[in-house]
Amino acid sequence: MDARTTIGRFVRQLREEEGLTQDQVATKTGISYQSLSGLENGRENFSIDVLESLAKALDVSLPRLVSGAYGTQEGLTAPRANADFFRPQVPLPPGMKVSHLEAALNATPELVARIQLQHYALFRDVARHVLMREHQTPRRPPFPLAPASALR
Repeated sequence: MDARTTIGRFVRQLREEEGLTQDQVATKTGISYQSLSGLENGRENFSIDVLESLAKALDVSLPRLVSGAYGTQEGLTAPRANADFFRPQVPLPPGMKVSHLEAALNATPELVARIQLQHYALFRDVARHVLMREHQTPRRPPFPLAPASALR
């Protein structure tokens, strides 16, 4: 799969996760919804400027947009630890075996990726909550406020 298709599919995924239409994202980015459709389907070329505006519209960083597209691609695997390269003369803590160390090293990339996704989801949810609160109309306090002259 080429870069246009890979990144385009990820843009569509992020847009759908955010619950946005192509028209809404196109308006935020200053491109037509037809161009956005072509980009999402891998038919349209895009510039760094377009990617930056898409990242902003989708509330992600540009590096996250690009790395996320490739991080979710099928068939990619993290590097694996090879026990043949461990130094046999280095003592391990009591009860630990080389196989334990190898398993921990091999599980680390997946755990880091999960933590990053959870962190991103939490940050996105908090940002949405804050933005929603900022756009609400101010409410009257449940009690009458004293005039400023009464506080002196």
